[in-house]
Amino acid sequence: MLTSLELPQAICIAQLQPTNTNEGADIPTPIMRSLLQDFDASLPSGDCVEELSRGRFGFALNELKGVNHAKLAAAKFQRITQAVTDSRYELHTGIAFRNEEDAEPESIRIRADIACKEAVRAQQESVFADDALVQAHTTALQLGEDISSAITHHNLLLFYQPQVDEEGCIAACEGLLRWQKEKLISPGHFLPRLKQTELYQVTRYTARQVIRDLADQIWIPSSSLNIDPAILDNALLQLILDELELWQVNTNRLTIEITEAGLINNYDQTIELLAKARDLGLSVAIDDFGTGYSSLQHFKNLPIDELKIDMIFVQNLRTDQSNQYLCNMMIDLAHTFGHQVVAEGVEDEWSAEWLFNAGCDLLQGFYYSPPLPLESLNHMSHDE
Repeated sequence: MLTSLELPQAICIAQLQPTNTNEGADIPTPIMRSLLQDFDASLPSGDCVEELSRGRFGFALNELKGVNHAKLAAAKFQRITQAVTDSRYELHTGIAFRNEEDAEPESIRIRADIACKEAVRAQQESVFADDALVQAHTTALQLGEDISSAITHHNLLLFYQPQVDEEGCIAACEGLLRWQKEKLISPGHFLPRLKQTELYQVTRYTARQVIRDLADQIWIPSSSLNIDPAILDNALLQLILDELELWQVNTNRLTIEITEAGLINNYDQTIELLAKARDLGLSVAIDDFGTGYSSLQHFKNLPIDELKIDMIFVQNLRTDQSNQYLCNMMIDLAHTFGHQVVAEGVEDEWSAEWLFNAGCDLLQGFYYSPPLPLESLNHMSHDE
């Protein structure tokens, strides 16, 4: 076993993956045996290799002279893999060198395993476990644990920012997540750093809460729920529908909101799911429109009900004529296709008046209200 050896110069953890998804994840036993034999035959007498689990190998290497030498070793293991498997599989290798703080092989193995996971994620042949990578991994693990704890203890809070019509009435709201720690933390500071499984967990929690709030506050016409297209799937869509049925909330009171950039990165699957959502009665909005570089060809096929103009086109509207041109263009484009238009980031009376005159249906921004806890939103609605 690797962890029972004396401290090696380096430990490599290598993960075998099929080059074609049709190959399947169940690696045949004869391939594993042949690879283990050929890996072992390629090593100097002081090194060793073992099968850690199906598709994973561990190498204890004592003859490495540095990073470049280690890269050559990883390339050699890759060539062996391709020769044995007729290039049907490839190897992703994580490498960790012994340092002064290592008292046992296990600490080296842990770092090598971190590097191997990063090699698989980034689809690289080899990755080295430097301090930055290990620290990033440790931070990510802690963040995941903290998020799970926040969900358990209800420290993820929903604030609502109203969307106002030309009469000054609240026509809809956007549900915005806040993490209650020593202070409130906005989602931009933690959601992008979550793994997909953790983001999925947070989105499920948020969806349930938004729907319960809609059930409790029947005066709210509708609310939007932000979803990353990378995690939108049939199971999440079904959970939303089940919660709406459970709390007897009409589907037309909930809008699924996704960013334009996220849509482009996951176009085909997302379009199919959004179309299904609309067929089931949910509304769909594209957020941050104008920032995701989608083509007009993409736009005309979008199964959406609402377009949200990103705040970068709304800020400085009074002094930046190019932003006025762009806003006019986006409003006309959306209305031509029958979509409602919401402008975000409205911060002054002049911009609000200009946007309504240009044809915007709803406005959202600090000119009307910051995101508010539900109780404060209630007070605001009663003051209208």
